[in-house]
Amino acid sequence: MNVFALITNPTEAIPLTEDIFYSRTNRKPPYIQSFGGKMNSYALCPSCQNPVLMVNRTATETRSGSFYAKHNKGDVPGVAQYHEHKYLNCPLANPARMDEKKRRPPARQGQSDEVKNALIEAFDLVMNFIESDTGVKFQDSIVEDMLDDFSKNRGYEYSAINLYNLPYAFAYMTESKDIFGCSVSKEIADAIGKNSKGFSTKQFHSNYYIKREEGSRSKIRLMFYGHAESVKDGGNEAIIMRIVEVPPGADVDAAEHLYQKKIVLDGAKFFNFYMKRKRRVDMARSKLR
Repeated sequence: MNVFALITNPTEAIPLTEDIFYSRTNRKPPYIQSFGGKMNSYALCPSCQNPVLMVNRTATETRSGSFYAKHNKGDVPGVAQYHEHKYLNCPLANPARMDEKKRRPPARQGQSDEVKNALIEAFDLVMNFIESDTGVKFQDSIVEDMLDDFSKNRGYEYSAINLYNLPYAFAYMTESKDIFGCSVSKEIADAIGKNSKGFSTKQFHSNYYIKREEGSRSKIRLMFYGHAESVKDGGNEAIIMRIVEVPPGADVDAAEHLYQKKIVLDGAKFFNFYMKRKRRVDMARSKLR
């Protein structure tokens, strides 16, 4: 787990790094406690509000050496009591990897409904995160195709998908898309100009639009893959975005690589944006009946 919460605001997801943990807790009790001759660090899980234990804070305890939090299956004085039922239904407890394609059991249908409802109610926010992190502004027809892919894959049923990684999980569960005509960042535009034979970009104000070179019949496609934990990025989850050019009549494995980017998942950022949006929508709904 790469997020934590404090006693004063138990539902706020805070990105977990040593500097942030120390600055937000001041390295004082009850977040720092001595048990069995060992100094341990604790906080809350922002999802189930059970206590969590910090791993690899002062010594390397695992092979990766990454600093992370795990649920503490027992009460922690001054922090929180442990509730088994909440732990068993927590999306951050023993999370599955997206590439495992593991679906939730019927007993967890509520979590699947939560994901589906969040995607419906805040789809604009999901797409804003995806477009900001990828540097691609998707046309509505492509977005509709992505939704169709996610729906047909019943992505909301996968154990690995939750309110913390929803934008990235949504993108990961979609198939490759033709992005001809889309607006892209300058970084992507430069890569296309350098590496592509059949495409270039045209600048209009601060936007760069993908255009086809005269006589070209190639396709330019974007895909997401390679979900994994990145040791380099503190054990945070990451997916790979890749843009390729497929010559006419060529097999997919003959595609020419144009651009690639690793996107590190910032679950705390999306979750907090989503919860703030939900609170304010609920507020407006209660006042404007």
